[in-house]
Amino acid sequence: MKDTWIFQADHNQFRIDDFLATSPKACLWRVSNGHSRIKIGDKVYLWRSISGSDRARAGIATEAEIVSLVAKQRDDTSSKPFWVDRTYAEEIINRVMIRIASAGQRIVYDDLKNDPILSNMQIIKAGTGTNFLIKNEYASRLASLWSKNGQCWNRNEIIAALLAYDCCTKHGTLAITVGRTISDARKKLASFQNFDPKSAHASVSTVCSLEKEVWDEFFDNDSMKLRRADLEKAHAACTH
Repeated sequence: MKDTWIFQADHNQFRIDDFLATSPKACLWRVSNGHSRIKIGDKVYLWRSISGSDRARAGIATEAEIVSLVAKQRDDTSSKPFWVDRTYAEEIINRVMIRIASAGQRIVYDDLKNDPILSNMQIIKAGTGTNFLIKNEYASRLASLWSKNGQCWNRNEIIAALLAYDCCTKHGTLAITVGRTISDARKKLASFQNFDPKSAHASVSTVCSLEKEVWDEFFDNDSMKLRRADLEKAHAACTH
């Protein structure tokens, strides 16, 4: 069975943002604990630690995969230039090769800290260390967030969000329901105010969007309300 890990980078020691900007294919990563369990095929999320007041850039920086066994070795040449102190790269210590599967995405620290599930991860509660094995429920939640990160909401998700809007459901509950981040859920719920004639934020914009199409489908112009029973039926059909 494959495990899922978080490998942390301290930006004060290793300039992970600059490194990932080069679109690397693979690199070696320090292993300070868990070396006997780490195996080829395990999934890894690279974590950028909080550095001073630079909180907005902290969190998951990319996804990767373990492609070698742990072995004592120096750092590889591709990442050497990004060590603040190059002596760390020359240390012969346990390292493992990881293949970087995707770059350019990010899940910010605050979305993880405020998540109803992920807020209990060890790296959130005590972020000291390099390698964190995460529980299956956290791995499943992270996989959902990562797969949908930056992706447009589909019709089924928008129906779930519209029902949540009508029921005044908390954005945290919606985030879990659709497998999205807290901030994505909050923004989606707020977007319906643009179409709601009862909202002070209602807009007369004629921009066509899937959100507007779904709103028009379930909004009753006579009662000036959303047809909740129809929304509930549509949502139930989406989840079965």
